[in-house]
Amino acid sequence: MSDAHRCVEASGAVPDPVTQIDDHQLGFGFAITAPDEKAGALIDDAAHRCQSDYMDVTARVWMSQGERLTN
Repeated sequence: MSDAHRCVEASGAVPDPVTQIDDHQLGFGFAITAPDEKAGALIDDAAHRCQSDYMDVTARVWMSQGERLTN
């Protein structure tokens, strides 16, 4: 998860802290501040690409296991 978090940050977005979602996965959102709509769209696309690249496969495997996260 830290690689995805760093990638989103490098894209120009500001990632939220990683949180537990539905006892089965971890995730985070992000905020974007940009000088105009075009710049914001570029950052948004890059940040979403980070999340897809780093988390899609991992999330599918984790969910298929049906394991609850424990503290």
